[in-house]
Amino acid sequence: ACTWPITWQAPYEDAIRKVAELGFKSTELAIWQPEQMELYYTPQKNRELRQLIEGLGLKLTNVFFNMEGKGSSDPKVRAAAVETFKRGLDVLEQLGSPLINITTAYPFDLPFPDIYTKPIEQEFTVNLPRGLDWKQNFNDQIDVLRQMAKACEAQGSIRMTLEPHPWRL
Repeated sequence: ACTWPITWQAPYEDAIRKVAELGFKSTELAIWQPEQMELYYTPQKNRELRQLIEGLGLKLTNVFFNMEGKGSSDPKVRAAAVETFKRGLDVLEQLGSPLINITTAYPFDLPFPDIYTKPIEQEFTVNLPRGLDWKQNFNDQIDVLRQMAKACEAQGSIRMTLEPHPWRL
């Protein structure tokens, strides 16, 4: 079971305990902002979380890593996203996670309504600038995903999963 329905933001220790108490055998953690890697997911905290999860008889199935920049039209921003992803792999290795789960990017990293603010029947509008090169943006995003997959391959033990959202590319 995911920890985020129990508590959206870190700390996650109580949520992990609740997952075990409810009888689940595995859990998912989340890195909602890259800053959490410095503020919460420190090497010491990662050891503690790993020990807690294992001590409760749980398995860490994956870590959801929310990160921006993957869909940017700026190559420097996309390159920074790939570097952030690589830092995330280090955190996941410390946690013992076999999977890093990311979402597809918003086109051009434009602002869209947050998922938790949308009603069940989702209908919304977004004002898009004219002249966007959709094909190039799609190809740029595929390139970023390839770089991330290569980073996982180089790391050796963590695989990447891609969570598709219908309003994203």
